[in-house]
Order: sequence, then structure tokens, then C-alpha cells
Amino acid sequence: DNNDQPFFLNLWWLTPHKPYEPAPEPHWSATAAEGISDDQHRFRSMMARMDYNFGKVLDTLDRLGIADNTIVIFVSDNGGAWEANNGKLKGGKTDLHEGGIRVAGLARWPGHIQPGSASDVLTHSNDLLPTLCSAAGVTLPNDDTFDGANLLPLLTGQADSIRRGTVFWQINLYRGMQRHDPKPKPY
Repeated sequence: DNNDQPFFLNLWWLTPHKPYEPAPEPHWSATAAEGISDDQHRFRSMMARMDYNFGKVLDTLDRLGIADNTIVIFVSDNGGAWEANNGKLKGGKTDLHEGGIRVAGLARWPGHIQPGSASDVLTHSNDLLPTLCSAAGVTLPNDDTFDGANLLPLLTGQADSIRRGTVFWQINLYRGMQRHDPKPKPY
């Protein structure tokens, strides 16, 4: 009830990890389609349910009148696996091709982030700490180093790019855990 009290909420949805389960109505019926497997139907219904619940979070911020003072970021930890559709991107979860590491990210902060704006600038989850601290007016300690970049100028339209050094990924080899097809080479 105290709209002046700062808060941090971190939601980790398990969706769409296995086991795939039918989401409650209306999400189950709404995601039925000809030619898809039962797992694909379950996956789609779970995604529709997550989307619905994420909308409830945004609606609650609006209803409480705190949306304008709340930055919301939605992002996945990796590219799609199993029943996901990565479109034209090669690979998926557990590999370093674009389909495994490139994910969509969404941000909402009314009055600060222009609705419908988009960027193809390389960002990383390490950028969340410096970005959220900057949005909250919190200065990071000078006696430590941080891998992330402050994305706030990019998100608010004050910059077209960010300064970033070389980016490295490391992953153990999972030959059998990526989608229904063989993992693309090179591993």
C-alpha cells in the first residue's frame, strides 16, 4: 500500500521447461492447432499462460499507479529448445550458435522508454546490474569491476550503442540435448 517504498521483484518462471503440462483454460484450447504434437501443444499453452501472468504483473503496476516509477525487464536465459521455434537462427539451447544465445528482451518504463522502440545492439544479462542500479540512482562501488554495461542510455533513446569489449561464451558440450535435430556443427 505504500507506493513510495522501493522494491525489487525477480520472477523466474519455469515455463517452458519440461515437463510440458497443459495450461488451464482458456490457454489450452486457444493454442490447439492441426499438425502439432502433444508436446508442442503443451509448450504453446504454457507460453500463453506465462504471457497472461506477465500481463497481470504489468496490469497490477498500472492499477497501483507505480508503473511510471517501475522498470520492468523480461528476458530469457538462452535460445529455444525442444518445441521452440527459433525461426531462421541456427541452433538452440545448449549451443553457441545464434539460436542458442540470441534472445528477445523486453523493457517497459513509461515516460522513460519509448513504446515500440527497438534495438539490435548486443546486450547481455551481465548488463542488468549496472542498468538497474543506474535507473535507481545507485552508484556501483569503485573498488570492484563489473562485466556489464549500463544500458539505460540505450533504453531511453539517449544513445544508439554502448561501449563493450570482446564478449566470450563457454559451454560444456551437450551433443544430445538440443531440439529434435542433431546439433549443428561446429559444436
